[in-house]
Amino acid sequence: MSHVSSDNPVPVKSSRTPQQTRGRARVEAVLDACAILLWEEGPGELTMHKLAKRAKTSIGSLYHFFPDKDAVIDALCQRHLAAMSDITLELDQISLEQWRGMSTQAVIESLARPYFQYIDAYPEMLVIISNSLGSKTEDAPALRRSIHANYEKVLELRMPALDTELLKTISFVLYNIPVGALQSLQDNNQYRERVLRTELIHAMVAYLQTIEAQHATGH
Repeated sequence: MSHVSSDNPVPVKSSRTPQQTRGRARVEAVLDACAILLWEEGPGELTMHKLAKRAKTSIGSLYHFFPDKDAVIDALCQRHLAAMSDITLELDQISLEQWRGMSTQAVIESLARPYFQYIDAYPEMLVIISNSLGSKTEDAPALRRSIHANYEKVLELRMPALDTELLKTISFVLYNIPVGALQSLQDNNQYRERVLRTELIHAMVAYLQTIEAQHATGH
């Protein structure tokens, strides 16, 4: 068996983990800066130089990670999509029996409030939504389908006698009640907190209560 002499140790490559960690930290700093600038100034005013300055990084370092500002926006959208996909996965943990036994208020609180709370915490989401910035992001269609599918699943559980076409129509309306408000809140920020925290929930609960009452009475 051969031995390595202690006088001539085999060179050991240094770990790249610190560099990778620093790189991830720089990317996150850029995305945080992008979020702030989108909310404060809008996408039309966003530039790579503003991003570098706000992220406290060099323009060369910024271009090392992103070819242009659109790539930064896409990465920010992807970060938000991943977080909101986690919310959707958490909803999958609610059992069928729980959905059936919930009050109408509790159903909407479970289905919608987590997303509204997320948008409330990250107001740049309103800029992304109102300007359709994340619409071309790879995971966006899948997220929309997952959210919509949850609406359909819950409605079918609670009102199994609904025919398929009516079920799809009701879930479409319920899903889209918040959309118009979310698209306009960027330019009406004075309403943001109240709309996200109470009024959208009220509107969705009122609609679902009406539908469930009609179903219960056979109308």
